[in-house]
Amino acid sequence: SHKGTFGTALLLCGSYGMCGAEILSARAALRSGGGIAKAFVCDVNYSPFTNAVPEAVTIPVKTLPNGAPQIFERTLLSALSTSNAVLIGCGLGRTLEAKNLVYTTLSNTQIPIVVDADGINALQGGIDIIRKINAPVIITPHPAEMARLVGTTTENIQSNRVKYAKKFSVENRCYLVLKGTNSIVATPNGEIFFNTTGNDGLATGGSGDVLSGMIVSRLAQGY
Repeated sequence: SHKGTFGTALLLCGSYGMCGAEILSARAALRSGGGIAKAFVCDVNYSPFTNAVPEAVTIPVKTLPNGAPQIFERTLLSALSTSNAVLIGCGLGRTLEAKNLVYTTLSNTQIPIVVDADGINALQGGIDIIRKINAPVIITPHPAEMARLVGTTTENIQSNRVKYAKKFSVENRCYLVLKGTNSIVATPNGEIFFNTTGNDGLATGGSGDVLSGMIVSRLAQGY
């Protein structure tokens, strides 16, 4: 085997002030067995990112005044064409540029995609887009992000976790990982799985970025 055997995971994550999210995702992707982690990196984040993840392949891009990465569509399409799976959203920010990047990526991807954090936030009011693409989609919201997606309260989500997870995944033909105690994995055909592992050690900022990195790594490896 060689690094190509275990796939290339593309990361569209990070912004000014949120370099750590991309670092955690990239390290998780590599530690989970991925052959290559390829990441778009804001120029202001380049030094800390490469110091923390020297084995990652980086695509440095300009940082816009609002902190968002400036990723041109031509460069994005080229990176997608040479990757096996893509993760978008961790630390990406809530700028208009970030939202446009999420929609452009979803509209053009032919490879499995994981949507997390600010990628999920960008889909508020426009979730229909994921029904129109052919590539597998995995969305990984925590309860508050799930509430914003479906237009309800966090309390309602927590009181009806299975109902909301199943309805969302079936209607939108995607896989949903609703995080929390006994995280729920819902599939497009209505199946529900529970993750009964974990403990309070996961109750810390960044654990979701690690989870997303692990998932995109598995997808890149062909799972």
